[in-house]
This record gives sequence, structure tokens and C-alpha cells, in this order.
Amino acid sequence: MNYKIIEGREVVVNDILEALELDREYYSIPDDEQFDIQKCLNWYSKNDRIYTMIKDNTTGQIVGYINAAPINDRCYQDIKDGKFPDADINDDDVIDYLSPGEFKLYFASIVLDDKKDRIIRFKLLYEAFIDKLIKLTKENIIITRILADAISVKGKELCKASGLTRIKNTDHDDSMIFEIELFPPNFKVHTSKQKELFDVLMTKYMEVNNK
Repeated sequence: MNYKIIEGREVVVNDILEALELDREYYSIPDDEQFDIQKCLNWYSKNDRIYTMIKDNTTGQIVGYINAAPINDRCYQDIKDGKFPDADINDDDVIDYLSPGEFKLYFASIVLDDKKDRIIRFKLLYEAFIDKLIKLTKENIIITRILADAISVKGKELCKASGLTRIKNTDHDDSMIFEIELFPPNFKVHTSKQKELFDVLMTKYMEVNNK
């Protein structure tokens, strides 16, 4: 295979730096709203499962990634209300998965470069992220909702392709807020991988509510 998925402790500092370069290359983000390496490392130190990345085996370069960080309820609601861009999220708003429970995720970034095999790479990255959600659910780390604040056209397209639904526009940067409800599962199923996630989430939901 030309590409491989890396996540967790497989991700090293240089991978994160390359991911930030993809942000700068493909998204027109103002400097004061651009994530810097220190913020990324701070988040990563809080929770090393926030990244799902795809690497080109030939070049060794990161060619796409998802940064999905669990954040506290107050921060989640403030972003959903469009109060501030994600660069203003405090490091303390990011939480870990040390104990089982229910969590809300924020898509801090979803990026794919525009080189060949874009559709193949998106499928690999998206399905790897779904596999991560399935694994977390089986560990009783239940992701109830996922939120995104998309600024660029490409970002909005990737949110839609990932199954998120637009819920509102914000007052900053012509951005749109997208969200998906996972627990109980409330999303359309179009692929076998989505069906697998739906079934795992529904089984867990029935298990939790039948206790």
C-alpha cells in the first residue's frame, strides 16, 4: 500500500509540524487563528489519541490528518454558539481519556492535500477515524457528539463528506458550525464502515440504558 495510518504514540513532533504545514498550504487562516506547534504539543501531551494521520510511504510525508480533541462541555457549547475560533481554546479545555465516560469531540482540523489519490486517501483516513471511534466505544470511552467550525470551502466540504451536518453560521471568518450526534447514534449510514460504527454505538447505548 502507498499509504499508512499513524496515530497515538506513533505520531512524532515532525509529523505534527508537517500537519501544520498542510494547514497553512490549504487553508487561508489568519495568523492569529493559526495553531502553533506549542499548542499542538500541549494538546497532544494531554491526550495522545487526538491525531489520526495518513503518511505517504514513498516520501515519508504526512498527506492528510484529523485532529479530533475531546473538550469540556463549556468550551464545546461556546464553540457551538460561535463565540470564538478554535485557536482561542485553552489547553485546559482539552481533556484526557484516563477514565471511562462520555466525551464530546472537537474537529480542530481535517486536512488532505490535493495530490493524486485524494479519494483513496480520504477513505483510508476517514475509515481509520471510524475504527478509532469503535475502539474507544468498546473501551467505554463514549463519544456522544462531534463539532467542527469550518472556515474554508475545503473544510466545509470535508465536514459534509465526514457526515457532519451544518447547524449555523458564525460571526467570525465566514465560518460554519457542523455537528454530528453519535450517542444515541443519529446519523445516516451510507457505507459498511458507518454501519459498523452505528451498530457498535447502538449496542453500547442499549447496554448503558438497560442497566
